[in-house]
Amino acid sequence: MNGDCVSREHDEYQYLDCVRRIINTGTKKNDRTGTGTLSIFGVQMRFNLRDDSLYSCHKFTKGTLPLFTTKRVYWKGVLKELLWFIRGSTDARELQKDGVRIWDGNSSREFLDSLGFADRDEGDLGPVYGFQWRHCGAEYLDMHHDYSGQGVDQLQNVIDLLKKDPDSRRILLSAWHVPDIDKMALPPCHLLSQFYVANGELSCGLYQRSADMGLGVPFNVASYAALTHMIAATVGLKTGDFVHTIGDAHVYVNHVEPLKEQLTRQPRPFPKLVITREKIESIDDFKYEDFEPFRLCDGIEQKAANIITDSGHTVESLSKTALPYLKKHDRHRHAFKMDVSLHNCLMYLIARFPTEASIVSSVFLELMSHEPEWKPKSIFDCGSKMNTVLWAAYHHWPELEEMFCVEFNKNMLDLAEKFLPDDFFEGVESKRKSLFYRQFLPACSEPQFDIVVSSHTTKSILSENGELVKRTLPILWEKTGKYLVIIESGSRSGFLSLNRIRQHLLDVGAELVAPCPHSHQCPRLNSDASIPCSFGAPFKGFSFARASMGDANSGVEKYSYLIFRKPDAGTNACSQKEERMSRLLAPTLRRHRHAVLRLCCPDGNLREVTASRGKTEGLKRDLWRYAKLSEWGDRIPVTVSDKIDFEPIVKRVMSLKVAIARHRALVAVGLQTCVLIVVYFVFSIGLTFYQKRLIHQFPFPLSVVVCHVIVKFCLAALLRRSSCTERTVLSWPTYCRAVAVTAVSSAFDIGFSNWSFEFITVSLYTMTKSTSIVFILIFSVCLGLEKPKSSLGIIVACISVGLVLFNYESTQFHAFGFMLVLSASFLSGVRWSYAQLVMQSKSSLDNPVDMVYHVQPWMLLALLPFSAIVEGRALVTSSQGFAANPSVGLGTLGSVVIGAFVAFAMELSEYLLVARTSSLTLSIAGVWKEILTLVLDFRINKSKFSLLNLLGLVIVFTGIIVHLIVKARDIDKTSVKREVSTVDDDSEIALLDVAQ
Repeated sequence: MNGDCVSREHDEYQYLDCVRRIINTGTKKNDRTGTGTLSIFGVQMRFNLRDDSLYSCHKFTKGTLPLFTTKRVYWKGVLKELLWFIRGSTDARELQKDGVRIWDGNSSREFLDSLGFADRDEGDLGPVYGFQWRHCGAEYLDMHHDYSGQGVDQLQNVIDLLKKDPDSRRILLSAWHVPDIDKMALPPCHLLSQFYVANGELSCGLYQRSADMGLGVPFNVASYAALTHMIAATVGLKTGDFVHTIGDAHVYVNHVEPLKEQLTRQPRPFPKLVITREKIESIDDFKYEDFEPFRLCDGIEQKAANIITDSGHTVESLSKTALPYLKKHDRHRHAFKMDVSLHNCLMYLIARFPTEASIVSSVFLELMSHEPEWKPKSIFDCGSKMNTVLWAAYHHWPELEEMFCVEFNKNMLDLAEKFLPDDFFEGVESKRKSLFYRQFLPACSEPQFDIVVSSHTTKSILSENGELVKRTLPILWEKTGKYLVIIESGSRSGFLSLNRIRQHLLDVGAELVAPCPHSHQCPRLNSDASIPCSFGAPFKGFSFARASMGDANSGVEKYSYLIFRKPDAGTNACSQKEERMSRLLAPTLRRHRHAVLRLCCPDGNLREVTASRGKTEGLKRDLWRYAKLSEWGDRIPVTVSDKIDFEPIVKRVMSLKVAIARHRALVAVGLQTCVLIVVYFVFSIGLTFYQKRLIHQFPFPLSVVVCHVIVKFCLAALLRRSSCTERTVLSWPTYCRAVAVTAVSSAFDIGFSNWSFEFITVSLYTMTKSTSIVFILIFSVCLGLEKPKSSLGIIVACISVGLVLFNYESTQFHAFGFMLVLSASFLSGVRWSYAQLVMQSKSSLDNPVDMVYHVQPWMLLALLPFSAIVEGRALVTSSQGFAANPSVGLGTLGSVVIGAFVAFAMELSEYLLVARTSSLTLSIAGVWKEILTLVLDFRINKSKFSLLNLLGLVIVFTGIIVHLIVKARDIDKTSVKREVSTVDDDSEIALLDVAQ
């Protein structure tokens, strides 16, 4: 195989690069064998275990198996030893009986005697790996003893935790049990593994203290990757990554030359691990016969690139036109005609071959599930294009002896004859002679073929008057020896074409095998033909087209298909149980404690049924297990006793769920906002009166703010340090662009507000500062934080008018103080609009402590020079300073620090309110706060309300209520949807009978 088809991204290169590094730079060390090693310390490799192959193998394939390809890895030994571990055995003779002799040296009579284990039988390894996995802590006697129920079953604990608490960080499997080390023939090398679940994928991390890179590591990687696949299959998860961490990674000196030879080889694609056992209830159910590692046909991608190059094109230029070609010749509407040019044939190779090959592979897997032991010997392919069916067929049945391909387009046919890798037939010349290409269908019915396939050809050869049904279809049926497979796109037109074929074949006595569980008229035709009966096949395109095709190079392709069997082709392997199975017509809707399955049932009706997770027994419990493990297109052993119209019931249930979830969301948001507002009121109103009194006694408001900034920074730093949560670290551009604006505006907003207390009353301050809502609205609209709605303008105007009336004839005007507060109101608009922008943007400061911490340094830089210029000289000579009277100065400093604590709490509540709601909501809360402040001020000063003041209060109340109603109507619908998705539904819509 040409190595160019595998890029440097291949996971095996991690291993090869590590071996090369050890040989070139490793430290010479002695070892227990006396051979000598080259060693390095600390190596980590990551292997992708997901199924990202060109072909879809979703029913049996569990994913990639990193079985190294640059050297032979003893797969039988890997699997036999792993199953031996799982059994908890310590008897090496069990492996010897299966022809696996990897433990012979450590279990021989001479070796055991040399360790002082003369009382042990030969083959007794002591409490090694499997014993620790299944019986950790049990007293070890010998390999013959029955340890059932003794010790801790770590492996079963891992499985139980993955089912009950997959987010746990304690899912560990250890083979290193200190009290048993001296009893082992060989202490464990791969000693600790940890399992991790994310996005429905199971990953495994292994720590290995000592690793022989030449012989041991390829074996260990394959073993723990297989273990991960087995555990994932047991708990119903997919596989993610295998991370292998090594302490002492070494190469024996007598392995250096063979390894240098290995380094010259190019890796090939890893095989896929097939687990043929469909029902897996326990990790102990696995047997050696349940596993089948297989490789994709090597060289398929390189061969495609060679064909493109040989045709006078470059892979790069042709790949760039693949996506426009795919859009022009839409996969659901345009078929290939007989005048397709050579250029378009190459376009098909890039854009459509991987997709159609994946679909054909999926259909073949369905056929295999009906007769797993049956091996076809011959296949007839009508409309073969670029050997799509041939590649998939030999992928699943390498025993095929004859392949007959018919392709109506001459250019496509010429390319197909070249699109075979050089080693495709593994040098068997007789198989080369059994591959035939023709441009037209043969006229005679002999010979017949075990499988006849027509893939994505019905629309290209189907004339308007239905000639396919009248002429071509009888030929295909006559050529069929056992199975006829017809595949089309999952579009409405493809579905309707297949239905015409379906009805014709049923009329001539054909036996429908799949996907329909019945022979009645398709219920999708009875209900709504615009919804086709289709299934999904995941595919992945050629890597050289990935950059140009983008997302179109991989995904899930919808398709429809039919599998028929000749009535006289022998008895079907399917039992009566399989014939009663329903077909899953859509992906299972998995919810918190229930799942919804949409089924086509054996009685010819569509059903939507619910499987609950609750404490159920028998039939319902089985249904939940099937629902949890099933995938789109699977057969489910479920039938429904009578016909029920589910749609009205489902609609009523879902509408009720939405109403309940919306109510819960409104209540939750309302309560949270109210609590934050109350906290904000307490600290904000208290700070206003405290600062007014403090400024009256200590007339240095800017210096007070500077002191507050320093104290708040120290408090925020202490909270960040004591918290276990990882805190945000900002980049300098973000810090200078967004945080600096917020901080500088905050500094002068607070500074000017405090300064104004020297000149004006609380009433005038409160009324003037309430105009900040206007500036906040202006900046919120400019920054895109609020949509420019007319309702917002009306609310602002209403509240402003109400405040003017509320404060009419109750203020003492001072021009300079008024300008200070008005400037503070303007800066407040800048401050809170930018604060909302920073705190609600992705990966920003959504934590108020972080926000306070990052804002204070900028505030200090902005305000300290200004306060020094305005108040510096007066502060130094003040009678209340330290220079005049230290005791008085200390008391004043204490008063300032107390105010700083209150200011810190108020600022936290402000930022928290902005992060959870918006700056406009904070402004509305500020209006309430200002009204309460005025009421308290009037109360303290014995002021009375006039009718005009009361009218203003009513108008303010009206504006606030209207704002709350508008906000309630605009609650994000996504939060409601998230609530709906977590609503439990334990009700059973229908009573289901699981086929016995």
